[in-house]
Amino acid sequence: MSTTTLKRMTVGYLIREGVQGPEVFMGRKIATPSSLKLRIAGKIIGYGGKRDVTDPSDVACIVRECETETAVPGKSGIIIEPDDAVPMARFVVKNEDGRSDLILTYFVIKKWTGEANDSKEIVGARFYPINDLPEDVLALDTIVLPAIIAGQKLGGWAKYDAEMSKLVASDVYPVETLEHE
Repeated sequence: MSTTTLKRMTVGYLIREGVQGPEVFMGRKIATPSSLKLRIAGKIIGYGGKRDVTDPSDVACIVRECETETAVPGKSGIIIEPDDAVPMARFVVKNEDGRSDLILTYFVIKKWTGEANDSKEIVGARFYPINDLPEDVLALDTIVLPAIIAGQKLGGWAKYDAEMSKLVASDVYPVETLEHE
């Protein structure tokens, strides 16, 4: 499968400096049709999602996704200015049965307004110390997050088992810049 036919997805991680060092804001993904298909339901993840036809760029996608995944009726969610969403990594991610193949762009976000609300997408979001991530974080995130939070740009690919529970192979390497989206 050519990478030009893969769906594009984004994931953004809100970062703050905590008592023990950098902390990352993550929540538990609720079972939805897309999270079940991607096999990420129940995992602790950042905010993000599929780039759709209304998104002119990956940056526009992550700005939209962060707001929609944290807002509930009557309460706005997290608002990010496009310049504050910094793309730090891009990976081709596949799984053994091919159902979840995609291009994933990771964003580091250090400035935002608003608050995250439990929503129909993610619940129980909170800050986790980067050196003490929960066990149910996706395996690639445990490799990528410490590096991108430290300012390193990464590229590569990753392959998960059919259940998205185990990383079976990967190649993660530093890059100067990310390829054009």
